[in-house]
Amino acid sequence: MVAPEDVVSAFSARLAPLELAANRAWWAASTEVSEQTETERVDADLALRAALGDRAVYEELGSTRAVASSSAERQIAVVRDRMAPHQISEDLRSAIVRLEARIDATFNRFRPELDGVGVDDNTIATVLRRSEDPAARQRAWAASKTVGREVAGQVRELAHLRNQAARELGFRDYFELALATSELEETRLMATLDAVDSATREPFAAWKSATDTERAARFGGPVTDLRPWHYDDPFFQSAPEVGALDLDAWFSDVDLIDVTRQSGALRRRASSRSEAP
Repeated sequence: MVAPEDVVSAFSARLAPLELAANRAWWAASTEVSEQTETERVDADLALRAALGDRAVYEELGSTRAVASSSAERQIAVVRDRMAPHQISEDLRSAIVRLEARIDATFNRFRPELDGVGVDDNTIATVLRRSEDPAARQRAWAASKTVGREVAGQVRELAHLRNQAARELGFRDYFELALATSELEETRLMATLDAVDSATREPFAAWKSATDTERAARFGGPVTDLRPWHYDDPFFQSAPEVGALDLDAWFSDVDLIDVTRQSGALRRRASSRSEAP
């Protein structure tokens, strides 16, 4: 009988090239949107998920805990958690993969229209950070939301498919499945989030009040007139730039790709020196 830890090693070796191919295909589909790159992404992702859905391996790893060490047992648990969501029918798996790729392609291809011109997310962000014209800001904010019309139906369909898959695996819904295979317990997670909310509610309210006062002064009106487009982020997921260091002037004429490569090389050399005996 093959030892479970040997099964994990063999399976990991089998996954490695599939994961590499899937990641490369995802990158290509994200940076050069076309029918070809989307098809290549779907094919690579299906190959990886088919391997993760290998029921024989999944059952073999779950049939015994007779392992040589706690480390090996941990590896088995991690692999089974990763494989669990893919123990579904090939047809359902294919439908999910193809829809995920289609949604991503829609987001990657979409350009919101601002004042009659298709623009990218950076243009929207620049308007919301820099413009002093509330009307222009409102148009930019509204434009940033238009992608929702393009993907709403697909996202709902994907939610239904994921929930169907989760129920076939014995879970209430996809949310419960995702938590269970990420080693998160739902009740504890919710309690933690409630505790974080309780601890941060008052400090956030104080910060938000000061921010709103600054925003109102900047745009010449009362706080009650503030709307989502008066903030720097269309989703209010990052703080306004008030008081922050503006680095744009330092990098406006710099080749960012070259700087990134140089930075990576410096980090690698520093890491090599720190690991040297």
